[in-house]
Amino acid sequence: MNTLLEKIGGIPSLKTLVKELYIAVINDRELLPFFEDTINSPIGIIELERKQKKFFTAILSDTSPDYFDLDESHLPLAQKGLSDHHFDLLVCHLKEALVKIEVNLETQKIIIQKVETTRKEMLCMP
Repeated sequence: MNTLLEKIGGIPSLKTLVKELYIAVINDRELLPFFEDTINSPIGIIELERKQKKFFTAILSDTSPDYFDLDESHLPLAQKGLSDHHFDLLVCHLKEALVKIEVNLETQKIIIQKVETTRKEMLCMP
C-alpha cells in the first residue's frame, strides 16, 4: 500500500507543499504575527521549513508525530493568542497548497484529518 507521501508525489512534492503552505501563511495578515520573528531571520525560515518537512513526512508516512513536542514548540505561539481560528486558517491554506500540487480530493481529506489530530497539542490545549 502506498503511503500518503507516495500518493502526493514523494519528497519533491512535500518540499513544494511546505513552500506553498508557508507562502500563504506569511501572506495571511492574521497568521503573520505568529511568524514575524521567524521570517525576519534567514536561519528562522530554514529551521521552520526543516521542522515542517519533518512533521509532514511523519504525517504522510503513517508515522506518529508523537515524537515531536508540538505543545512545547507551540507554547510561545499559544501565549501570543494562537487559537482554533488560526488553526482553521492554517488548515485552509494547507488545503489550497494540496490543490496547487494536484493532490486528489480523497487524499486531501485524509491528510487534513491527520493534521486535525494534532490540533489540541499545537494549541497547547489539555
